[in-house]
Amino acid sequence: MIRSITAQDSAELQKFLKGAGSSLSSFRYFSSRDLNILDNHIVTLLYYSCERGKVNPSGYAHLDKEGNIIWLGICVTEECKGQGIGTLLMEELVKIADEKQLSLRLSVDSDNLLAIKLYKKFGFKVYEEHAQTTFMNRE
Repeated sequence: MIRSITAQDSAELQKFLKGAGSSLSSFRYFSSRDLNILDNHIVTLLYYSCERGKVNPSGYAHLDKEGNIIWLGICVTEECKGQGIGTLLMEELVKIADEKQLSLRLSVDSDNLLAIKLYKKFGFKVYEEHAQTTFMNRE
């Protein structure tokens, strides 16, 4: 289940971040931002999965407006990677972006080949590369 959240749902976001595990080593968005940044987002999504009868947030995604640029961010908890959650979140973000006619950008660790493959599947193209970071956009 995917649910749109706001800054008032910060407890749910904190729950996701607490359970994200090593995924936060490549998704550093909140390492330098307060949770109130959600007020700046066009949309913030949490994906909930049920394991052993317990529902937990296991995926996070956003479209963040910075000036005239819309940044896409996505993260799946370490224990839930490989289950298609990233694809479901990307489908939802791309649908929203298409409805609003938004061009999107993202940055990804250059060695995160699975994420780069996912982004390319959704029409993102590399426009700049640095030693450790690849920048992609979708017009």
